Amino acid sequence: YFNNAQEIDLLFSYAHSWRGSHTQDFYKLNNSQIRVILPDYNESHILNELSIRFNMTQENLKENIKDAERFFINLSNSTNNNIKIYMLKIPILFTYYRFGKIGIITTYSHLRQRKAPIPIFVFEKNGFLFDLFANEYNNLIQDSNLTRELEF
Repeated sequence: YFNNAQEIDLLFSYAHSWRGSHTQDFYKLNNSQIRVILPDYNESHILNELSIRFNMTQENLKENIKDAERFFINLSNSTNNNIKIYMLKIPILFTYYRFGKIGIITTYSHLRQRKAPIPIFVFEKNGFLFDLFANEYNNLIQDSNLTRELEF
């Protein structure tokens, strides 16, 4: 999905394993626009809800989110990609990836197991799901009551 993707939108809690699997893909990008939405670790209600959902301490969750934040700041400082990071003031309900004309959604399991099976939906531009999630993503970024852009 990374090949020739000039616009990438990401919405996830921290995606430690996924980022690790795709570190080289990120560093191969050239002149791409990357927008990332992460949970705002300064919001205690988010840490509370997500720590319960992921069955981890709030401290570990906060550090995982900060690790994702550092990853994209370092990527921005090391490449010629335009990277923007937004902090979401409400809990994340799903994970979203958009690579140009391809969108991907994954859900969270309620089972609180690290390796619980979850569905992954892949869809293309100009379809209902692509438009639905792309619009939701753009609305989150544009609503200052829901997100704040991280300055770095």
